[in-house]
Amino acid sequence: MSSIHYKFRATLEYKTLQFDGLHITGADLKKEICLKEGIKAEAFDLLLQNAHTKRSYTAEELIPRNSSIIVQRVPREDELNCGNRTGRSCTYESEFEKLSEEDQIAHIKDVSTAKYHSSNFQKKTTNIMSGPPPPTYTCNRCYQPGHWYKNCPMVITLDSRTRLLVVVSRRVLQQRCRDAPRLFSKVS
Repeated sequence: MSSIHYKFRATLEYKTLQFDGLHITGADLKKEICLKEGIKAEAFDLLLQNAHTKRSYTAEELIPRNSSIIVQRVPREDELNCGNRTGRSCTYESEFEKLSEEDQIAHIKDVSTAKYHSSNFQKKTTNIMSGPPPPTYTCNRCYQPGHWYKNCPMVITLDSRTRLLVVVSRRVLQQRCRDAPRLFSKVS
């Protein structure tokens, strides 16, 4: 079993990729790295470079075993300029010239303001505390399992117009006054 040590340019540690034979082609190495890392290489290409000599490998070149490779993501050369844009914002020059002047102006306005659309600035809500909690979760208020912290039954939820009244009877106040007369000087 032969191996090649590779790392992405931004990472510090090398990872090992094992293969059969004395060498592997650049294209096969790119495929294996994409499979191992779980990368979809549709919008970019991988650039392979020897870590010691800084020599770049092409897809047809043979890379010897036990090599150290630095992998870098680069944009694909064959990808169209507007490959990831949607319908109306991606208009080729020939199609743009066929449009009337009013349609051209409308298209320019749409394209220039598309990145400032309100949908690009909406908060993405995450429902972390939706559904039942996991069996190991305990509430931090009552220390009981079975409910989320925000749904704790110990929390008193009151309407904003409702006031919580504390009623103390006169008899209790008078008893307290006899025990400590200076504590309650005036009882009404």
